[in-house]
Amino acid sequence: TFHIDARTKPSQLRDIFREAMKCPCSIILIHELDLIVSNIGRSLCEEMDRVADADAPGKEAPPNIVIIAEAFQLVEIPSILRKRGRLNTDILIPVPDADARGRILKSLVPPHSPSSLLSLLERLGERTHAYTGEDLALLLDKACEIARRRSRVARSEGLDAKNELTKEDMDEALLAVRPSAMHDITLQPPKVRWD
Repeated sequence: TFHIDARTKPSQLRDIFREAMKCPCSIILIHELDLIVSNIGRSLCEEMDRVADADAPGKEAPPNIVIIAEAFQLVEIPSILRKRGRLNTDILIPVPDADARGRILKSLVPPHSPSSLLSLLERLGERTHAYTGEDLALLLDKACEIARRRSRVARSEGLDAKNELTKEDMDEALLAVRPSAMHDITLQPPKVRWD
């Protein structure tokens, strides 16, 4: 597996692709393409064309290379990179639903967490409409920071305080961390009941 990210210089692309073509089977992962395309777009097109040419009919041993690029904003990817033989297949990952958000939150805590925390996270999953996985990680980080601060203040006042997440910590974190996917028009609305 080969990685291309914001630290990759255009001059390094040729070496990455050359090494990938030497392998019997390789994967090239391009991280945050929408952010780095202005720096490496032209060089990336040239290297992808070189791979496509090596894969043309009549070549002895075409390279088995899979190029995967991830991007947050698909509209930021220029059409020149989306031509046939380059990046021509899109896989859209939807914003997680309530059940998936609950599972994501549970996966972010230690494996042997108390059941009270797991049920709190499950309820939080229902309340975090339009939050992405990254938003949920930031939300949990913020809640932990609030819990640590609360514990320090309580200890400085001479009180016995546990450094455990509470519903109040989560509520305060929800005010600070907003969902990044509210602009997405394909979101499922939350289930709101009259009671």
